[in-house]
Amino acid sequence: MSRGGYEYLEKKLMDEKRKKKLEEATQSGSTDTVIDPPSPIKRHVKWKLARTKKTGDMTSEAAKEIADKIDALEEQASQGSFVTHGRHDILTAAIGRPEHPGRVRAVGAGITIKQYFGSASRTSSIAPEYLQQLTQQIKDQLEDSITEKVTRRLMLSLSQMQSQGLALPPEPDVGPSAARVSTKESCVDPSGNDLDTGDSYKCGLYIEEYPSRLVALGRVYEGSTTIHNIPLLHDQVKVGVEEIRDVDAPIPVPTKEVKVVGQALNTFLAWPTHLVKRLSEQVF
Repeated sequence: MSRGGYEYLEKKLMDEKRKKKLEEATQSGSTDTVIDPPSPIKRHVKWKLARTKKTGDMTSEAAKEIADKIDALEEQASQGSFVTHGRHDILTAAIGRPEHPGRVRAVGAGITIKQYFGSASRTSSIAPEYLQQLTQQIKDQLEDSITEKVTRRLMLSLSQMQSQGLALPPEPDVGPSAARVSTKESCVDPSGNDLDTGDSYKCGLYIEEYPSRLVALGRVYEGSTTIHNIPLLHDQVKVGVEEIRDVDAPIPVPTKEVKVVGQALNTFLAWPTHLVKRLSEQVF
């Protein structure tokens, strides 16, 4: 800012506007016509000029960013998409902060907010644009919160459905189709390696009786945390059924297509952890 501050800058700009009006009147031949005084210089214009070097560059990167916003808002104002509202004018919108109670930016010393803008409206001091932006922010936050809560509840419901033996969405087809019994359930990889973890060991699969009864042999995949895209419960493991011992025995955690052991050959299932035993631990 040059010596004299905004008062000097405004006087200089007003003189230039008067000179331009006079030149236009002279060129049009209407020298006898009374020339109306030029309109006041808007404060965002003064703010921008006060931070413009003789080369045309802005004095700082931050000033350039605000100047670019001023240019964009001026364009919006000319198109009617931005409307000033009380103290929310182009400069306030570009800077993104309201005026300090003790002064007004770009108008000179000694000018208060009330003197420059007048008394604040008792009905509302929030500009329509600010109100719309605030409403959108609240809406976005609510949508994010609702999405998160719905996702958590959905995952919990799916886990509960699985534990109760209700129908669950099937996992996408994986592996050679020749090894399948079901058209929707995942098949066991013949190599014995889990496609997700690569960790498995031979096990016996039991059902809840007294004493527990062996109904199939297979592999347990301890590193897996999901089965058919559904999270496993804390007391379940992923198993692959490789050999049937009792075709009519019920599956402890049935799915839509696999309800008895005879339907489970070469498929992945969730199985209660306490009903899965390593082959070395079994008593036949």
